[in-house]
Amino acid sequence: MIEIPTFELASYQRAVRTVLAHPVITETYPDPDSLPLVRRWATELRSDLADAFGYRLELSPSTARLLRVMDGLDPTQPARTQTDRPFDRRRYAYLALTLAALGRSGTQIALSELADAVAADATRGPVHRAGQ
Repeated sequence: MIEIPTFELASYQRAVRTVLAHPVITETYPDPDSLPLVRRWATELRSDLADAFGYRLELSPSTARLLRVMDGLDPTQPARTQTDRPFDRRRYAYLALTLAALGRSGTQIALSELADAVAADATRGPVHRAGQ
């Protein structure tokens, strides 16, 4: 980690928050001050984001872009049930349907509404077969 002088810490923290909140920054997005701010702290941001998260910051003449590392799939670490059994395909499918329904909902959803949304999505899918 690079040492940031105390009197410049607020500016650096603003740059970090901006890059993390807006992975693509242009001359006008999210605001005209963001790209110059990120450019000013580019060396420190590159070092700190790489050390902390493995992210890479790329700068071009008109943009700054944060490239996040994708998590690798590890088949030796499956999701597990309460009884410690590995998830099967059906459980993963219901987990995906549940997360999709939560993503479409507002900030709150009743459990009954969530169950109804998952059930509706499950019967709508192309692989749904009676009795499965």
